[in-house]
Amino acid sequence: MPVWRWYDSPMADQVTKLVERLNELSPAERERLVENFLVQMESDDEFDRLVASRPDVLRAMADSALAEHRAGLTEPLTDADFALDADS
Repeated sequence: MPVWRWYDSPMADQVTKLVERLNELSPAERERLVENFLVQMESDDEFDRLVASRPDVLRAMADSALAEHRAGLTEPLTDADFALDADS
C-alpha cells in the first residue's frame, strides 16, 4: 500500500494511539519494546520462510498434531490459556 494511502486506512488511528502510548514511556523502555517488536517480526518472517521452503515439515507437524488429538491426548483450550501470565 502506498504511504499516502496508509493515512486513510483504519489502522492509522491505531498507529496514532500506539505512538502516543510509546511517547509516555522512557526512552529505554521504548527502545526495549521496539527491539522486542523487531525481533518478533524477524522470527515470524523466518518461520514463514521455513514453512514456504519446507511444506513437508508443516504437513508432518499437522499430521502429528492430528494423531495426538485422535488418540485423545489433547485438551480443549479455555479462556485461561489465552490470559497473559504475570510471571512472563
